[in-house]
Amino acid sequence: MSYFPFYFDIEGMKALVIGGGHIACGKVDKLLPYGPKITVVAPVISSAMRAFNEEEERITILERGFEWSDIEGAGLVISATDNNELNHEISVYCKERKIPVNVVDRVADCSFIFPALVKKGMLSIGITTEGASPRASVYFKDRIQEIIPSNIEEILEFLYSIRPIVRDSISPESERANFYHMVFDKVMESGKAIPEDELQAMVEEYVKKLSSSADRSGENFNW
Repeated sequence: MSYFPFYFDIEGMKALVIGGGHIACGKVDKLLPYGPKITVVAPVISSAMRAFNEEEERITILERGFEWSDIEGAGLVISATDNNELNHEISVYCKERKIPVNVVDRVADCSFIFPALVKKGMLSIGITTEGASPRASVYFKDRIQEIIPSNIEEILEFLYSIRPIVRDSISPESERANFYHMVFDKVMESGKAIPEDELQAMVEEYVKKLSSSADRSGENFNW
């Protein structure tokens, strides 16, 4: 089986976690930064899961046995019980209804798997070996984290914020892409955002060069 690394918006989605132990907590911890509304159902809830519940309004705990009606309205399901037969039945039920499902330690029962995640602001990197070696995924996650600037959140927020002015000022699309690349390289080299007046000057200079190129190429240059 080969898993394609989709990046899917789950903010506000109902995520059902069946199980309240250590492994279920790990799944909840990975989901939280992406904004879903998490429902945890289990007859026994660990202290760590209760701590999540106390800190996060988006987590609802149902301290009881699982019921099939719990799946209703779920956008994704994680089955983390210690009952392999039940986990498999939940997998079959979800797959028949096209509900993404993850069953811990049972790759064959999963329609999606959890990668090793690097999450810093808008930067989100997932690494997986498709179940071959979780340790390898963690190893490369650690290596990637070493090369990410400590202020990457600030850098990405800046790069996102300039998109409207670049989109409105520079065309065609290929030239916008070239300008974005130039700005990114400059920001990564300096390690900080470009001041507004300097950015405006860069845009104006780039537009001037494009106009000059258009004048020299005459009819061969098509805006």
